[in-house]
Amino acid sequence: DSAIFKKLESSIRNQKYINIEYHEKEELKNYEVKPYKVVFINENFYLACEIDTEYLQFAMYRISKLKSIEDTKKTYQRNIDIENFIKDMQSPLSRYTSNYRENLIDVIINVSSAKAYFFKVKKHLKSQEILETNDDGSLNVRFRVTQDREVEDIIKKWIPHIKVISPLSLKEKIEDELRGYLQ
Repeated sequence: DSAIFKKLESSIRNQKYINIEYHEKEELKNYEVKPYKVVFINENFYLACEIDTEYLQFAMYRISKLKSIEDTKKTYQRNIDIENFIKDMQSPLSRYTSNYRENLIDVIINVSSAKAYFFKVKKHLKSQEILETNDDGSLNVRFRVTQDREVEDIIKKWIPHIKVISPLSLKEKIEDELRGYLQ
């Protein structure tokens, strides 16, 4: 809806709070947000916002689920840490925390030689880094993420050609899900 995009553009440019009605779990919810940017990730447009709640400072709202947007007269100052986070985001599952760079998690996987080519020619996340090519042609690859959920789908898509090296908690979680699936 072009009207929604125009309203968002104006609110972002003028750093104005907006009230949004959002479809969430079969009901409409109302939120007051500080809109920062419209981002396109995984074939969807999202509104990246700062929000003031006791448990959350940042949220992404899928624009297709916005029912309405209402302007307010209140303005805000941008949080530089949140602006940097938005630039660094890798997926809709990226989770913001204050000083997020200090809290990144290194996920290291081993990709079999049969699929190594696909990790050499394409970055599956911005942070993907090939650490080592092993003697058998397999790769050790690192992702720096805000939470395990950012890489879980990548890992699951490439099973059995990927093994999680670290963190062990992620390896155990994936193994438990596989055992549950196979029962």
